[in-house]
Parts: sequence; C-alpha cells; structure tokens
Amino acid sequence: MKEYDVCVVGAFGVDTNVYLNHTPANAKEETQFVENLDNVGLSGGYCAQLFAAMGKRVRCIGFCGEDFCGDFLKRRLASRGIDIEGFFTDAQGTKRSVNLMCKDGSRKSFYDGKGSMKALPDMEKCAAILRSVKFAHFSIVNWTRYLLDTCADLGISISADLQDTPSVSDAYRLDYVNKSNILFVSGVNLVDPKGALKEYIQAYPNKLFIMSVGKNGVLYHQGNEILRQPAIEKGAPVVDPNGAGDSLAVGFLTGYLLEGLPLEDSLRMGQSLARHTCTIRGNTAPFMSREMLRDEMLTEKQD
Repeated sequence: MKEYDVCVVGAFGVDTNVYLNHTPANAKEETQFVENLDNVGLSGGYCAQLFAAMGKRVRCIGFCGEDFCGDFLKRRLASRGIDIEGFFTDAQGTKRSVNLMCKDGSRKSFYDGKGSMKALPDMEKCAAILRSVKFAHFSIVNWTRYLLDTCADLGISISADLQDTPSVSDAYRLDYVNKSNILFVSGVNLVDPKGALKEYIQAYPNKLFIMSVGKNGVLYHQGNEILRQPAIEKGAPVVDPNGAGDSLAVGFLTGYLLEGLPLEDSLRMGQSLARHTCTIRGNTAPFMSREMLRDEMLTEKQD
C-alpha cells in the first residue's frame, strides 16, 4: 500500500499579487494605492495545497532558495501537512511571480524562474520519494523532465499540465506529452482549440487530454469524439484567476484517479474547485475542502 496519494513535481514559489483599483495601471503615476498580497503560488504550490485541502496525502519534489521566500514556502506547505522532504536548494533563490490583478479579474504576470533551466535533482532521492506515491503530477519546469522516465520505470501514472501551449508540436513540451498518461492543456493561445485537441488525440490515442477554454468551459474526449462541458457561471464574482487551471487538474485527478469517479463527474469536480478558487484573493481565505466540494456537487445536481 502506498504511503502517499500524490507527488507534486516542480514549480514551487511565491506569488506577489498586486490588486489594482483601476484597469489598467496608470504608468504615468509613480505611486498608486493598491492591495499587495504574498502567498505560496506557481503551479506546484497551488496543486500541493489544493490536494491537501481535498484531504489527500501529498509529497513534493521541488527547488527553492535558502532565503526568506524559501523559508516561507516550506513553512506554509508543512503547516498544511504536506511532506517537503523533496525540496532541493536553488543557489539563485526561490522562484517568484509578480501578478498585476485587474478589477475585471484579468491579470498580467511577471515570472522569475531563477535557476530552473540549470537545476538537476538528486535522482536517487527522487526515486525513493516517487516510490511511495500512487501517481505524480508534473509541472513543465525544465528539470522535471528528467524524472519522467523514473516514474515510468516505477510504474507510476503521470499527469502533466502543459499550461498555455503555443502549438501541438511545441518542442519544449514533447517529453511531457510522450511520457504522461493524462494531460491538461490551456487553449488560451490556440487559434483553434478544438482542432488542436483533435490533433492531440489522433497523434496520441492512448492518452487522455483535458483542455480548458476559459468561459467556454472544458473540452475533453471519449475516444475520438470531442465533447464540451460548459463553464460554471453561478457563485461569487471572479476576482483572481491564479490557480484556476491547477484547481481544474486537482479536482479532476482527485475524482478520477484517487476516488474512481466517472470522467464527467470528475471534470465537474475540477470545474467547481476552479470556480471557487477564482473567488479568493491570494491567501485571504482557505481553499475549498473535499466536504465543501461534495456539498457543492450535490447542490448542483439538485438544481
């Protein structure tokens, strides 16, 4: 029996969200009154915390600096019951992202990945960590690709978030597409998201692709048939889209891989979790718990 449910691999850091009182920011003014919030973020930071909120047993493999942000990152994750044994030191410091958050819920992000392109994990230690989990969820930070074969050798299922891929043939993402079982894709930068999904499933018929298309919901497939599940419109207003894609992935994987729920139900879990995450400014409120999500799903079915 596996000791942990999931290992979140890569993309841990600190987000500084700057919530503007007007859209866009006025570049001519030196000082503007805003709300600035720091929280554990980036894709791995969100996913680890969201899995923990779902009541799952979580481990991490990641890099951070021996600095204030690194200490903050590890303390916050540990306080949520997340195992942080798999953190290695990035000599260039902890990854950061500064996000300008507009009143309409949109954002402009400024990402500092520090030493991500040069970092190399301790393969033996990572293998020991991965051996203890049911599956691994990957972010596409460059060094994480070296652990894909380790998971395959251990027989561990892999899910990966391709983020806002520019094309189906994008070279940087090919390792993750070739070696993962479940892939999450953002269609935000694709001219024809449905056409791109069709290309994916024709090229990789044995994999499952989930494509988020913003206000249009989620595209998925049953065999070669492409289907769409509409977005959830009800609830509090969207104020912060950070972590939305991570929430979709975590909700879906919780239902589909860890709880054995049908694909459509698992997708709705992911969408409900993402919708709720978008109503939270930074770390001003807890993430939705598994019990809250269960109640939300029951209410939706009754409606």
